[in-house]
Amino acid sequence: MNKLTIYIDMDGVVADFDKAAREHPDFGKKGFRPDLTLDFTKLEPIEGAIESVNALVKEGHDVLFASTAPWDYPQSWAQKRIWIAKYFPKMRKKLILTARKDLLIGDILIDDHAWNGAKEFTGQWFHFGKDGMDWKYIMETIKSIMTVGKVWIKEDTLSETGVKVTEGFLSHNLRKSKNSNTSRGDYVLDN
Repeated sequence: MNKLTIYIDMDGVVADFDKAAREHPDFGKKGFRPDLTLDFTKLEPIEGAIESVNALVKEGHDVLFASTAPWDYPQSWAQKRIWIAKYFPKMRKKLILTARKDLLIGDILIDDHAWNGAKEFTGQWFHFGKDGMDWKYIMETIKSIMTVGKVWIKEDTLSETGVKVTEGFLSHNLRKSKNSNTSRGDYVLDN
């Protein structure tokens, strides 16, 4: 396998949204909505994020940012784009703003929340943050995946005995073809 397609959420994964919210003068006040108040261009990078993302790109992976911008704060869309251009200038055109991450096609989604389709992402969702993985763990996991040369995606099927099983380590470009006469367990390249 040459590369993985990796989507990375912005807020809480590469940009420290929580720190900016805690430092805001209105933090703790009733009705404070940091997502509708903060200037996303001023968020600090999360420790290890810049180095990790750059390493993934250098290793040849197709890395894109997939973030959900607040719909009632349209300035945030431009602010997120500016933030990416500031910290990842060569990746400024690799930002996808969406509330439907389950529609993305790829191998890995690194996101700190299960919202906006992250849990339903067709590849593997890496849960980032205090209740999940950190950058060091993510990088070690991706290195392990590349060592075996395959990617684990969620693919539920029935075994010969009718028991539901999850198949693992299947590249994202290998899918059961919806338009072919392949039997269960047969895969075709779909690229």
